Amino acid sequence: MLSQRLLDGLFKALDFAEEIRGTVNRLRGKPTEPPPWEVSWPKGENAAPPASAPAVAVVGEPPSEDTTSRAPRRAKPAATRKPASTAARRKSTPPAPSSTDSAALTTLTDALDRGTVPPPAELELKGKPMLGRILWALAHSQALSGHGLTGPEVAKALTHAGIKTAPNNVMRAVRQDGGELFQREDGAGRAVVLVLTDEGRRAAAEHLGVRFGEKVEG
Repeated sequence: MLSQRLLDGLFKALDFAEEIRGTVNRLRGKPTEPPPWEVSWPKGENAAPPASAPAVAVVGEPPSEDTTSRAPRRAKPAATRKPASTAARRKSTPPAPSSTDSAALTTLTDALDRGTVPPPAELELKGKPMLGRILWALAHSQALSGHGLTGPEVAKALTHAGIKTAPNNVMRAVRQDGGELFQREDGAGRAVVLVLTDEGRRAAAEHLGVRFGEKVEG
């Protein structure tokens, strides 16, 4: 019993002495060494991992970044507006009223409305109905007024007669004809007027019964 009390008093004295030593070392700025009687962990695979020091957050300073391991960011190019395509500009711009419609077209459409000119018949030339329709428009226009029509005017005359036609189809057929039935002449400004060749006049007289120099009254 007495020996136990002596041991307890000895250990308390040692703890008190260690606290005093640690306080003195801290005041002197020396690192505090563990007391010699502490049990040290064995070295090797079973060794206890060292305790990591707690992270201290510094107020007002952002965490440091390792800029060497990151690739530099490329600045995004400023957004540029691509110009609208030609087709888009054509769609967005309404067509201006045509001022190239000649008096020959007006004369033909008026005669068609009055019934003095028959509507285009289903006539195929070289196996193509479009050639027969162009022959109808040019033959009656030249018989009425002595003048031909432009490609767009031929398309308008056919559309007026109930056959919806695009100017591109007219000019394509004229190119395919190769100058046998139709030929081009310079018109007002930059307009190109289509007229019948001699062969075209003969075809008009044969298939349509049109006589040139004999104007239809209207």
